[in-house]
Amino acid sequence: MAALMRYFQATVADFSEWVHPSKKAEPTVDVDSPMVGKYRANYSRLTPEEIAQEDPELTDLYANSRPVSR
Repeated sequence: MAALMRYFQATVADFSEWVHPSKKAEPTVDVDSPMVGKYRANYSRLTPEEIAQEDPELTDLYANSRPVSR
């Protein structure tokens, strides 16, 4: 049964890429930005506001963590 489910998941994933409207649209190509694998890399500097922004997942992680070295 598990093998059958893996087969269906793989088949659906293949077809969803083939028919999904976002896959049919031509991506805009920025030839100046470098690639990391199939993704465009963004090496722009973060603003102080972006740096100061807190991530709720990390806030919880830090609250429940302890330092292991100093």
